Amino acid sequence: MRAVRPAGILLALMGFGVAHAALPPLKVTIKVLSPGSNSELAEIAVLATPTFNPADIVLSSIRVNEQPIARYPSGELARLRDVDGDGRIDLVVAVPATVMATTRIRFQAVTRQGRTVTGETVVDDPDPTGVPLARLRSTPAGRV
Repeated sequence: MRAVRPAGILLALMGFGVAHAALPPLKVTIKVLSPGSNSELAEIAVLATPTFNPADIVLSSIRVNEQPIARYPSGELARLRDVDGDGRIDLVVAVPATVMATTRIRFQAVTRQGRTVTGETVVDDPDPTGVPLARLRSTPAGRV
């Protein structure tokens, strides 16, 4: 019988040949913005924090109420800008206005590092056209 060398134990501890436990989803704050220039679209912002950069999100993985994001009329999939005035760059995406015809907006995506990101906000009273009003209660940002 062969003895296990310490280097083999180190490799096992580093994850080689050992299954990783999945990290819990990272909870982020999302904010529903006023409709964009095209009335068929609404905008959702994913707010940056000191520990989370929303630019790390894989755009093709984003789902809002289980629907993919839409392209802006200019062809862009997303925009980066500070929407909450904290000096951090937030991620803004467009979604079809019909996706917003509900009181609960759910966001899900994956980062380039493979971590699931989720966020949720409640719209007090969606407009009959599917575009939410400005009165919102957002969930707080989670910690990494």
